[in-house]
Amino acid sequence: VDQRLEFHLIGSMTRTVQVPRLVDHGRYERDQFATLAAEIRPSATAVMSVWAETYSHTVTESWSVGVPVIGSNLGAVAERIRKRGGGWIIDPNDAEGAYATILRVLTDEGEWERQRAAATITGLPSASLTISPRLTGPSWSAALPMKRKPPAV
Repeated sequence: VDQRLEFHLIGSMTRTVQVPRLVDHGRYERDQFATLAAEIRPSATAVMSVWAETYSHTVTESWSVGVPVIGSNLGAVAERIRKRGGGWIIDPNDAEGAYATILRVLTDEGEWERQRAAATITGLPSASLTISPRLTGPSWSAALPMKRKPPAV
């Protein structure tokens, strides 16, 4: 990776991962998510599940604070993004393609703004978010640095 992205991990992991430009915020309580998102100011949340999820609370939490989702092309994550917008779908098994897509969408001001607007939803309950980043196995999620201040929550 050419150091253009910074990743913020919110939640707990089953093992320690040493990745350049990764900030591990550790565990948090449900009511802390909006505050953490406001402090981090992510451009997007990545939900790179390698198997189909049935709902994905990570997507709900991200949209509840107006942050678009970069999600895998599997299960509910992809279905929810296809249905409402609010993000982009990638193949979690194609790291180079995923990276190229991430750079493209986060540097295209118009595209990013369209998906951010679609991701801005209100009235959602805050959901618990436990992230288990295992880069070779189950789902992982990280937030990328935000271009602008997120909407007030």
